[in-house]
Amino acid sequence: MLFSESDNLFRKLKSYFPSLIRKESEVRSAVAKLLKINPDAFSKNLKQIRESRGISQISLANYLGTSQTSYSSWETGVHVPRLQKLERLCEHLSVDIGDFFSEAITTIGNEIPIFNTDDFKAIPSDHFFNYVLKHTQTKTKDYFNNEFEFVFYNSDDAMISNERSIPKNSLVFCSITDLKNSDKSKIIQLIDGKIVVLSIAKGPATLRQIKYDGTYIRLKAWNKEIDEKICLLSEKQVPPQGKEKAATYLNCPLVLSMVEFFGVAKKIVMDVGN
Repeated sequence: MLFSESDNLFRKLKSYFPSLIRKESEVRSAVAKLLKINPDAFSKNLKQIRESRGISQISLANYLGTSQTSYSSWETGVHVPRLQKLERLCEHLSVDIGDFFSEAITTIGNEIPIFNTDDFKAIPSDHFFNYVLKHTQTKTKDYFNNEFEFVFYNSDDAMISNERSIPKNSLVFCSITDLKNSDKSKIIQLIDGKIVVLSIAKGPATLRQIKYDGTYIRLKAWNKEIDEKICLLSEKQVPPQGKEKAATYLNCPLVLSMVEFFGVAKKIVMDVGN
């Protein structure tokens, strides 16, 4: 069945995209976009439908030719399936594709944001800094009224490793809630263990995981080819023995005053293709 043949799907898509025309390529593009901006609603419906059929995650994952881990990430909203997988889900679960989606909620104060392609273009690292500065006050909301200050395409592969990753070209939804306190020493404690958007010495903004052991701040990337940086609380602090190089930046001690935090990554959604 073509996506555009589903009256149920088309009605729900129109509540998000009022100007949508009933053309297969346009409907498929709208579905892909809706998966990106509203993964939580899809994941909730997918789980309910699967459970109502009495089908296990393992069984469904095997049918789709994917791992249970990958499938499970669809039900948690961390990742979303590609459209080909979505078609197979409809076939195996005997469900209309529109049942995976909910109509837009417009009674929560602000309409659910619909983003254009230009909002998610890949950002070269040398331009990322200015882009983030310009968008820190652009608030968006997802289906469950979770609020984010800005969203961007991650064009950096520094957060990819064999064990875990934020995929390149994935959407990263960010909040600045944890950064509103002007005292950086308190901010560090709030963002310990989290992935943040930061800049060092007014350089390009990057994604790094913050680790704070009470003495030193570590700026970690998951790519082993990228050295972990150690940030000192002040210029008076002595770097850990044997880690002096990691505690320098541009031949100067890397101290907290040189680091600017823009946002905390709250949700990561993989890129979706047709």
